[in-house]
Amino acid sequence: MQIAMNNYFIGLIFLVLSLAACSVDSPGMDSSSSEWKEVRAENFILSIPKELIAENVVGFDGYAARYSSDLMTVSIETRAGSETVSDLKRESRILFLKEETIDGDGWRGTRAAYQFKSGETNFQDKNKEFVRSLSVDCKWSVESVTFLVLFQNLSDEDTANKILNSIRVKCSE
Repeated sequence: MQIAMNNYFIGLIFLVLSLAACSVDSPGMDSSSSEWKEVRAENFILSIPKELIAENVVGFDGYAARYSSDLMTVSIETRAGSETVSDLKRESRILFLKEETIDGDGWRGTRAAYQFKSGETNFQDKNKEFVRSLSVDCKWSVESVTFLVLFQNLSDEDTANKILNSIRVKCSE
């Protein structure tokens, strides 16, 4: 009887600890959260998590924006186009994972997934080695824009893809 009681209490303690562990939030971003905000500028619109805070940046040749937290950064730059990924590959700064060409309404783009090599991360985001990007070149004009989502934990890939999937670009004809 005593052994059965001890086993019962050990099982109960194990169950409580297991449930407590399951209820702890992961340290990553929550891609299913309804806490998203819209960013509109130039010829595009996208949705990003509300916890990303706008930074003061200056675009030299066009529009530039950065929204960041400790775990993730969304960087937007017009007039960068699809050469951004090509430059990084040529400079051997990244471990290339995946690249695909996509066509939109009046534009052609390159969607890429890569990881920076050790010591090669963006100087502003040293702890964010994973990158998902969309670079768009308009077909009938010189308009272009590049969206980068840099993140620290690979578990945040769903959030990064949700951001890229929300992007809408309008090219003038």
